[in-house]
Amino acid sequence: MCAFRRISYVDVGDADIDEEIFSKANEQFVLHDSKGFEAGEADNLRRVKDIIKKRNDMPDIKDKLHAIWYALMI
Repeated sequence: MCAFRRISYVDVGDADIDEEIFSKANEQFVLHDSKGFEAGEADNLRRVKDIIKKRNDMPDIKDKLHAIWYALMI
């Protein structure tokens, strides 16, 4: 059983970093899933930088990013 629920449903590979994914166990735990990064691809990197800046500029601490998980697949 998945520990997260999506606000909207997307297919695998169609992640949208602006869509929030909430933990079923703790509604305060929210994920923002980027599509990942490919060599030479700049659009997704720009979107990730934009959401980090947007969240950092929010006045309420609850809306800020508290951790970034970077997974490297080799």
